[in-house]
Amino acid sequence: MTRPVGRGAVNRKAVETDTPTDPATPRFLSLPAEIRNMIYSLLFRADSTIKSNWRPHLSAQFLRTCRQVRDEGLPILYGENTFRFEICNTYGPFYNSYSAPISLRRSTQTRLSRFHIVVTYTDAHKVEPIRKTVRWFVNRILARTTRIDFLRLECNLDSKDDGDFDRRHPSADNYSVDDGGRAEAVGALRTWFGQLRNVTKVEIEGLEEGDAAILRKRLQSSEALGKTLPTDMYTALETQVQGTEFCEDDLQEALLAVENDNMERFEASSRIILEAWTQRLEGIKDAIRQFPERDENADEDGHGGKEGEGEE
Repeated sequence: MTRPVGRGAVNRKAVETDTPTDPATPRFLSLPAEIRNMIYSLLFRADSTIKSNWRPHLSAQFLRTCRQVRDEGLPILYGENTFRFEICNTYGPFYNSYSAPISLRRSTQTRLSRFHIVVTYTDAHKVEPIRKTVRWFVNRILARTTRIDFLRLECNLDSKDDGDFDRRHPSADNYSVDDGGRAEAVGALRTWFGQLRNVTKVEIEGLEEGDAAILRKRLQSSEALGKTLPTDMYTALETQVQGTEFCEDDLQEALLAVENDNMERFEASSRIILEAWTQRLEGIKDAIRQFPERDENADEDGHGGKEGEGEE
């Protein structure tokens, strides 16, 4: 048997197979589309939900055989499996509150259509990680998908921390008991998930029936969102003033107002922020005005006048 052609090989013939291909044997792509889809389902469909940091199974390498196989198999691999994402506020200041899909590229995330989202809130920690993560997840993952066929929202909002380890130690500034955190978590879920539309099937666990009914109606509605949403208004407001310590409390009030559908409260907070910014800008102007204006016609010695003036 001759040696195979490789890099640096010169005048060598390709290796001959011991079992030549039978022309009568059908190739995979020559099979009917229905048969190919059955094979894809056997290869790529999981028996249970897939965690978001899942690494593709070895059979997924079959997608690399050619472009047509990839185009036919990807909708089954990522479109017919349910992917599980977990959001919580229990990991602390040095960990992410979101199990990020590290093995899924952005182009792949847009192909996902079935989601199982688990939100866990414990009263030993602040609710802020959940609020920020839910916003990010809806805007960066769910809103970018082509369609959502199935959404299961599992809410564990009454969880208690392990009594053997009290994370509310005074030295840990990120931890504090937040009695109103559960209500804020519900408001965040209702507001940010409520931006989604045309979800085919919705399952909600762990919310009171009234909150679940409102959220389910919004998710399955086909009615287009308004051109200007309170959430968009808040995002624009936050973009302009975030990082400014003198209005952090008022910005937090504006966010709570949006999540509780209280536009009057939101507008009041916005006015307070605008007034604070106006006062700050006036203070900057006053600080600048105390310095005398420089005469552009003055020479380096500080003498004014145009060149040649006063000379005989």
